[in-house]
Amino acid sequence: MLLRINFKPVSCFSSFPKAHTFFGAFCHGLKMLFGEQVLLEFLRAYEKEPPLLFSTTLPYREGRLFLPKPQLSYGNYEPNSVEEYKKFKRIKKMGYVSEEVFKEVLEGRLKTYKDLLEKNAESVKPYEEFLMPHASINRITSTTEGGEFFTERVYTLSSFACLVKVKDSFRQMAKGWGVEDMGLFIQRAFELVGLGGNRSCGMGWSKVKVEEEKGWIKDYMEKGGSKFITLSETFYDRAFILEKSLYDLEVLKPAVEMSYMDYLPVVWKRKLLMLKAGSVLRVEEGKLYGSLKKVVEYESLRIYHYGLAFPVYMEEGS
Repeated sequence: MLLRINFKPVSCFSSFPKAHTFFGAFCHGLKMLFGEQVLLEFLRAYEKEPPLLFSTTLPYREGRLFLPKPQLSYGNYEPNSVEEYKKFKRIKKMGYVSEEVFKEVLEGRLKTYKDLLEKNAESVKPYEEFLMPHASINRITSTTEGGEFFTERVYTLSSFACLVKVKDSFRQMAKGWGVEDMGLFIQRAFELVGLGGNRSCGMGWSKVKVEEEKGWIKDYMEKGGSKFITLSETFYDRAFILEKSLYDLEVLKPAVEMSYMDYLPVVWKRKLLMLKAGSVLRVEEGKLYGSLKKVVEYESLRIYHYGLAFPVYMEEGS
């Protein structure tokens, strides 16, 4: 089953949501709905077969979905003018492409950045960012006297989605918890907790609606193969044949989510190196790529970071 979670923001966000943001939000929602033991059962399931796979943020405009721009080769392209170079640079810096363009890449009809340039590929900017002013408050006098002025970077997003691949093993697991409607259950989990930090200050909230995704992308997810584009940020996997892949890297140092736990003397997770969504990966065939990593261990507490690939398979020979 492939579900699409649609978010219509009603506030700004403290960070741009990624696959691990959706995973973390679902985990906290699951705990609030069914308790900690159910959450632990869910996490243990990832040791065998991931029960759920989450994509990164997928913007949509007027009903059209935009997907992470695939990493493509440069080919032998050399711009013939300054104007052509500027157009090529715009294509290279794009973060997302339309469904139609993404599908053509999967089918092997678009193979290089030059092809995207000639296609005049359409893109969208997934967010706007600005600095929000704050003043430190003296909690004793409830005034700003003696405090300081500072700013915080925040993000505004238009409507966006997240794809969730629901494995049969999770559907059976959820039945044991009394879940009858999978879409409504996942929708409720996200409605309870929001996305990202500073939610108690009003950030990270959206109207949420879940529907089953029945479009072409589901077929490309299920076909399998030895080459795919990942729709999520992923940790390195030994099955990746990097010398035959096209990928980009990012370094993260995420904050520890502390809204639903007692005091913890750990504020940040350790630095993490991940492959970006849109990476085109050649693999030794398997069922699971990436991992769910334990990144903080304090007494009996374990904190994980989500880094599983969300494969959409390409035509052989593309």
